[in-house]
Amino acid sequence: MAGGVESIYFTVTVSDKSLRITDKLPFPEPPPTEFSLKVGDAKREVAVTTLGNNVGSVDVHVSKDEKDWFAHEENMEVEAGSTYNINDKAFPPPPPPPSKSKQEAAKEDTKN
Repeated sequence: MAGGVESIYFTVTVSDKSLRITDKLPFPEPPPTEFSLKVGDAKREVAVTTLGNNVGSVDVHVSKDEKDWFAHEENMEVEAGSTYNINDKAFPPPPPPPSKSKQEAAKEDTKN
């Protein structure tokens, strides 16, 4: 069974983001495919190289600003015709809200 180039599909969940998909099977690796998706957008088709069993491998990176990229999953096994939902697991957690200074907290205590 010979491999070939097959279509896989991506959607996003949780938040809007940009995806960078790198096909890992051809050598040398082709340039990544980059695109932005919003939650609820139609799935996006990406062509990937597959082996005889219609399975390929991709690196998936995500970004909110197309400057800082984070690895969602590397060497992700993908199957021809399948759809993959990309969530926010790769993004660092948001910073905690700024805490009140002791002076501000003391002022609030005296108001009560």
